[in-house]
Formats: sequence, structure tokens, C-alpha cells
Amino acid sequence: MVTLPDGVTLHNAFPDRRFKPLRLAYDPETDSLYIHLSERASVDSNEIADGVVLDFDTAGVLVGIDLQHASKRADIERLVVSRVPFHEMVARLTLQPRLG
Repeated sequence: MVTLPDGVTLHNAFPDRRFKPLRLAYDPETDSLYIHLSERASVDSNEIADGVVLDFDTAGVLVGIDLQHASKRADIERLVVSRVPFHEMVARLTLQPRLG
């Protein structure tokens, strides 16, 4: 089980595995989508393409991916999950009015 800083609790469906749940976090103020691959802190970053930043821990292991200008790259109002072998999905929705 992981409790995020904002108080949301995620339950790991595989407590015997060394991996934590994959998390996606969107920041509307910066229009960035962050893919958390690990709970380990990032100490180094590498921008591999314009607005796509990979974050690494002290061992050089990829811990996150920052996609800047996310709403200009993809439809961030929808999430489609396909062929992902998960046993539990936890979601916290932030509803925003549609534009237009």
C-alpha cells in the first residue's frame, strides 16, 4: 500500500513484488503529464525530445517520464488501457468543464 502526499492511498495488488504501482499525474497549471515508474527520487534528467524528459535515480534507473504540453500532444481527457495485466485500478477524478 502506498499513500500519496495528497492523502490518496494506492493498494499494491502484488505485495510480494519489488515494483510499486504505476502512477500518472497531470498538472493543469503546467500542462504536464508525469508518469511515475518508481517511488525513488529523481536526481538526473535527460530531455530526449522537445518537451519529453526522462528522470533517473542515483543508480541511473529510469524513475519517471515528464511529458510537457501534454494537452497539445494527446487527448488527456480520456485514458484507454489495453492489454495491461493489472488486478486493481485506482482512480481519482478531477472533473473540469469542457471548453467549447
